[in-house]
Amino acid sequence: MFQPTRNGFSDEADRADRTRRNVRIGRRRTSIKLEPEMWDALGEICARTGKSINQICTEVHASGGVENADNPNEIAGGGNFTSELRVFILDFFRAAARQSGQEHTQPPLTGSPTGSPTGSPAGI
Repeated sequence: MFQPTRNGFSDEADRADRTRRNVRIGRRRTSIKLEPEMWDALGEICARTGKSINQICTEVHASGGVENADNPNEIAGGGNFTSELRVFILDFFRAAARQSGQEHTQPPLTGSPTGSPTGSPAGI
């Protein structure tokens, strides 16, 4: 029976959209289930950083402050590694967007293209 959730999809349909892949965290092999877009984003991060998915996963896991990085079930604060990985992906691209935004000057948000409330260039 179809039971819509807050996003309008059933839990079953939501789960079906995720892909499970095997990764290594430290020396331990585990599987992670992510949406295809998240796998694509993780692949792009690997290409930009020159690291493998296994290296990224090990670093994300270790950054959680765990004592035993070889145990993928041990997450600081009792969190879920897949959630930690999603947050890492989001943070990576937010940082990239901020850095990109600093490289390009943005016009002021004042309502006019010149930045002056009257529409004439400032100082005239």
